[in-house]
Amino acid sequence: MLDAGHSLYKYTSAAYAESILTEQYLWFSHVDKLNDPLECNIADFHYSTKRYMEDRAAYFQRRAAAHGFGSRGGPPNHFFDPIEGHGNAAGYIREQITQLEAQYHRYTAQRRRLYVLSLAETNLSPAMWSHYGDSFKGVCLKIDVHAMDRALGACPYPWKRFAVHYTVERPRLPYQLSADVDILIAHKHPDWSYEREIRYVVEIDPAEVGNAAGLRVPIGDAITEVQVADDTDKLIGSRVLAILGDERVRLITKSRRGWLEERPYRDGF
Repeated sequence: MLDAGHSLYKYTSAAYAESILTEQYLWFSHVDKLNDPLECNIADFHYSTKRYMEDRAAYFQRRAAAHGFGSRGGPPNHFFDPIEGHGNAAGYIREQITQLEAQYHRYTAQRRRLYVLSLAETNLSPAMWSHYGDSFKGVCLKIDVHAMDRALGACPYPWKRFAVHYTVERPRLPYQLSADVDILIAHKHPDWSYEREIRYVVEIDPAEVGNAAGLRVPIGDAITEVQVADDTDKLIGSRVLAILGDERVRLITKSRRGWLEERPYRDGF
């Protein structure tokens, strides 16, 4: 649980950070624009829908043939509840496919409404500075959780904040709307665990956004500090300093005893 005094971090390029600070917004990306195409997908639906439906129909046919059907109906299976009232395999298969299609439509309808902001729990990760901080030429924005929650609370659409779970198991059927967005968006492969990611997710119809790729969300005073690196562009660094002042800019530099450490901006940038 993140308390009111907790901070999260957004690694980004220096030029983008300047835009964020000037206009006071953060960009929430649509789930189709995330950098891992395996994310936010139910494993069962990840490849061709037509092929998947054909595969499931063949599976149900094999199940029906193996177990037989009498007046008491078809057997249960690990995807759906038992279906009673069918005296033949064809009826059982039709019912199973109908339920599968209904789940698929619920899944796609909710997925298309999801926009994500990815933040990190640490500002001293060399991997994060390299991968998301423009190879140490970018910056890291320090974001107050309480202020961010307050800013999103003023927005006219539903939102959630939660920690990502790193697991080798991808979300599977059955997919239920009662599971909300968690089943779609709270899981990543363990290889991503170095990110220590906390996500903000908003749900809104892309037609209301006007830009299917993403959503600009006003954040007010949620950014409390900007952290620059040794290789951050000096001109942009000076402009950031002019926006925030010395007290709200920190330098992330090579540590004399470890890997990275924080220092006051005025001491070495």
